[in-house]
Amino acid sequence: MIERPEKNGKRKFEEETGLKKFFLVLFAVLLVFPLMVPSIKAETVLTVKEAIEAFKNTGKVNAVVEGYIIGYTTGPSKYTNDSSKFADTNIAIADEPGETDPAKIMPVQLPPGEVRKAVNVKDHPEHVGKKVRLTGTLELYFSSPGLKSVTAYQFEGGQQEKVQDVQISPNGGTVDKGATVTLSTSTEGATIYYTLDGMTPTMQSLVYTAPFTISKDVVVKAMAVKEGLASSNITTAAFLVKNEKPVRIHDIQGTSHISPYEGKNVFDVEGVVTVVDNNGFYMQDIKPDEDMATSEAIYIFKRQSGVKPGDLVAVDGEVDEYVGAGYSDKMKTDLAGTQIKASRLTVKESNVVLPSSIVLGKDGLHIPSEIIDNDSFSVFDPSEDAIDFYESLEGMLVEVRKAVVAGPQKYGDVFVTVDNGTSELRTRGGTPILAAGDYNPERLSIKAGRTFVAKAGDFFKGNITGVVGYDYGNYRIIPIGQLPELQDGGLQRERSAIKPAIDKVTVATFNIENFSANPEQTSDEKVQGLAAAIIHNLNMPDIIAVQEMQDNNGTVNDGTTDASLSAKRLIDAIRANKGPGYKYVDVAPENNQDGGAPGANIRVGFLYNPTRVQFVQSADHKNLLPQNPMRIGTDNPLFNDTRKPLAAEFQFKGQNFVVISNHLNSKIGDATPFGKIQPIVLGSESKRVELATEVNRFMKNIVDTKKNAVVIAVGDMNDFQFSKPLQTLKGDIMTNMMETLPLETRYTYIHDGNAQVLDHILVTNNAALYTKVQPVHINAEFMYEHGKVSDHDPVVAQIDLKKVRKAS
Repeated sequence: MIERPEKNGKRKFEEETGLKKFFLVLFAVLLVFPLMVPSIKAETVLTVKEAIEAFKNTGKVNAVVEGYIIGYTTGPSKYTNDSSKFADTNIAIADEPGETDPAKIMPVQLPPGEVRKAVNVKDHPEHVGKKVRLTGTLELYFSSPGLKSVTAYQFEGGQQEKVQDVQISPNGGTVDKGATVTLSTSTEGATIYYTLDGMTPTMQSLVYTAPFTISKDVVVKAMAVKEGLASSNITTAAFLVKNEKPVRIHDIQGTSHISPYEGKNVFDVEGVVTVVDNNGFYMQDIKPDEDMATSEAIYIFKRQSGVKPGDLVAVDGEVDEYVGAGYSDKMKTDLAGTQIKASRLTVKESNVVLPSSIVLGKDGLHIPSEIIDNDSFSVFDPSEDAIDFYESLEGMLVEVRKAVVAGPQKYGDVFVTVDNGTSELRTRGGTPILAAGDYNPERLSIKAGRTFVAKAGDFFKGNITGVVGYDYGNYRIIPIGQLPELQDGGLQRERSAIKPAIDKVTVATFNIENFSANPEQTSDEKVQGLAAAIIHNLNMPDIIAVQEMQDNNGTVNDGTTDASLSAKRLIDAIRANKGPGYKYVDVAPENNQDGGAPGANIRVGFLYNPTRVQFVQSADHKNLLPQNPMRIGTDNPLFNDTRKPLAAEFQFKGQNFVVISNHLNSKIGDATPFGKIQPIVLGSESKRVELATEVNRFMKNIVDTKKNAVVIAVGDMNDFQFSKPLQTLKGDIMTNMMETLPLETRYTYIHDGNAQVLDHILVTNNAALYTKVQPVHINAEFMYEHGKVSDHDPVVAQIDLKKVRKAS
C-alpha cells in the first residue's frame, strides 16, 4: 500500500512524539540510576602488563594504570619515539622506558582539555621517558588493549602544578621589519626558552632575557620552566614581515614546484586578469623577468572577485600550494598549484592589453618530448624535464597552433599534438604511440567540455589560446573564449583484413565494456552496434573471448551471478543481423568476488560458432584440459577481487587447442605520469606480474604434458607488450603476436592521448609462424557519437593449425 503524503506526515509526527516521550522517561531514569562501568578498586594501581591482562579478562573497566611514556601511537601495534611524527591525541606507555615490543605497549587516548594539554608529547616531547599514572577506562584502542576517557594524570613525584603559559606580544601576524617581540609568564622566577625556526623548544633552546626584533618571517615557539613545577604548554606565534619592495609573480613562483613564499603573506602583487572562474581568476605580470624558468602568472583565490579580463589588479594575501580537482587519492598523487588566497584586491586599471601568449612547439617554445622527470624533482630543468617545463608556464598565456586531436574527448578534456620540431611515431590518426620509457609528454590537454565531440585525427582550423592549469594529475590548457572550429580528419572505423578461411581458425578478444541483459544499463543501440561490429568489422570469428560480460541484471546487487541472458541478448542480435548462431560458455563467479561494479559480477567467457569449432565435452585422457571449461586461480588468493582467467578447449578439424580468456587487474594504484611521485610508481603492476606467473605456469603445464599442444592466451591484460606482466605471461613458451606488428598499428586503447596495447593475443611458440593478427580499430579512436561500442579495440588472430601439426 502507498500511503498518501498527509498520512505520512501524521505518522511521522506521532512517531516523533512517542520517541520524545520515551527519551524523557529514559533521561529521568538515568538521573536516578546513571549508567555504570565496572571499576577496579581505586587504590589498585596497575602496571601496563597487568592492565593488558585485566582488559583481556574483564573487558571494558575503569582503572588506574602506571607506566613510562615511550612515544606516540601511529597505528595498530605501531609506535614511534620520533618527535617529528608526534601529534597531541595520544601517548604510548610501557613498563620499561625503552620498550619496543608492541605486545607490551598500551596506547592511551588523550581527550580534549587539560589532560591532553598537559600530557601530550607533541607539545611536551620531554615527557618521553617519564613515568606517569593515568586514570581512565580500559578499552580497545587502535585494535589493542588501551586506555581511554582519561580523567586524571600524575607524573612521578606528584608534580601536577604547572608554570603559566608564555604570553607573546604581539601575538603574531603581519609586522614591519624591526618589530619588537616580548615574552612573559605570570609564574614568578620561571625561565623562558624559545625558538625562532618553528622547532619545539627545549631547555637547550634560546633563553629569553630581553625583547628581540623581527627582521624576517619567523615562527616563535616558547615555553616556561621552573624547578618543582611542570613545564608550561608551548605557545606559538607566526610573524610575517611586510615586503620592503613589491613582490612580483615570478618571485612567488620561483624556480621550483613549491613557492619559496609558501605560507607567507605578500602585498601589492600586480598582474592583469586573463581568465575568471567561480573561485577566482588567473593573472599575469606585465613586467616579466628574463628567466624562462619562472612563471609570470598565478591563480588568485577570491570568490565573487568582480574582476574581468583586462583588469590590472594589486593583491594582498597568503601564498598557498593548493591541490585542486582530482581523484580520491589526489593528496598523495597530484601536484599542487601555487595561488594567493586574497585578503585585499584593488583594480588599478581596466582594459589593459593582455601579455603576448607563448607559442608551444616548433614555432615557439620546444616541448620536452621524451623525459617527464629524471631527477625526482632535485633539479628544476624546464628544457629537459616536461614536468618542470609545464610548471614554468603555470597559469601563463600560451598558444597552440595547428592542433591535431590525439584521441576522443573524455571527461571534458581533449588531448592534442602540435608540430614540435621532432619526428615522433604516430598512429594512422596522429596519436602518439606509448613506448617503454616514453610517455610522450609533448601531448597537450585542452579543456573543451563534456559535450565537445572529437575523434583522433580531427584538427582545429584556428589557433587555441589559453592558460596552463592542472587537475586530475595532468596539466591542462584552459582556453580563453570559444575553441576554433574543429575540422573532421576523415578517420573511419576499420574492417579486419583477416577473412574467414575454411582451413584456418579465427580467434578474437573483445572487451565489451560492462555488457548485460539489463536494457536500462546496456542500450539496444549498443547491442546492435556490437552485433554489427562482430559481423562486419571482425568478419565473424570462430571464437570470441569476451571480457566484462555482466550478470543478467547488471549492477542490480541482488546476488544474481548467471549471465546466460546477457549472452543470449548479444547472440540473438548477431543472429537477427544474419550472423552465425554463436553459443556461449563461462563459469559464473561467486557474488561480488571478482571485482568490477558491485552486483555486476563481470567475468570472462567465450562466444563460439558450433558450425566451425566444437566445444570439447568428453573427459578423455587425450584432452588438453582435465575439465572444460575451467577457471584458473579459483583457490588462489592472488585472484581475489580479480577476474579469474577461463580456459576452454575447442576442436577444429580434428585438432584440439586451448584458448584462455584473461582480464587482469586494473591499473588503479599506478601513479600518474605528471604527479608528485617521481619516478613513476606502478602500484598495480606487482599483482599483474603474480597473476601472469600463474597463467604462464598453467600454460606451461599443458605444453610440458602434451607435446606440440597449441595454447592461445587472449584478453584485456591491462598492461603493455613491453611491461613486466606481459613479458612474464609470455615467458619462454609463448609469442605475443602484438609484438610482430608494425609499431604504428600496435594499439587497442587510447588513454590521455597515448595509443597503447592493453588487449593481446599470445600463442605457443610452435604456432607463431602460422598465425597472423590484427587489432581492429573501431573504438579507441572514437566517441560513441562516431559509432564506438566499447572503450577497447578488439583483436583478431587467424591460425593455420594444419601447418602447426605438420611442422611438429
